[in-house]
Amino acid sequence: MVNEDLKVFFTRVTKTASSALIQSFKVRGFELSHLDCQGALDKNHVPLPLFAEERPEFPLSDYYKFAFVRNPWDRILSACIYSNDKGYSKAKFGRDIMLTEFLSAIETVPVWRQKYLMPQSEFVKGSDFVGRFENLEEDFTKVQQSLGLADVQLPFLNET
Repeated sequence: MVNEDLKVFFTRVTKTASSALIQSFKVRGFELSHLDCQGALDKNHVPLPLFAEERPEFPLSDYYKFAFVRNPWDRILSACIYSNDKGYSKAKFGRDIMLTEFLSAIETVPVWRQKYLMPQSEFVKGSDFVGRFENLEEDFTKVQQSLGLADVQLPFLNET
């Protein structure tokens, strides 16, 4: 996701507070827009190296590129809870599913496979800064400072 005015490129990794991060830009009047990337199975979660490969004309070197990652076990558990809470599991399987079933299901749903089984390092390779979900407030402060923005508190969204 990109904002031309700030010259910022945000790589969304699933279940790393992306919605809260995006909202923190929006409340300041900076929309983060999607960019087309045909190889991505989910337009919301595009690996930076895939985007760079598909869109060599885009001036990535002119942008501050950042992303957040999360402990993989916590991330998968959060994804399972989110899938049940949002009704995705019921739509696919007719009911909420347990973590072990979710892990098996990831293999059968290509978009889930890309979002949850691809190593997070493959999403963020080439970023100028990679923050950790476990240090979210502190690391997001670093992002804001790098962009010359005042520090704002992140909202709690999609809490799992």
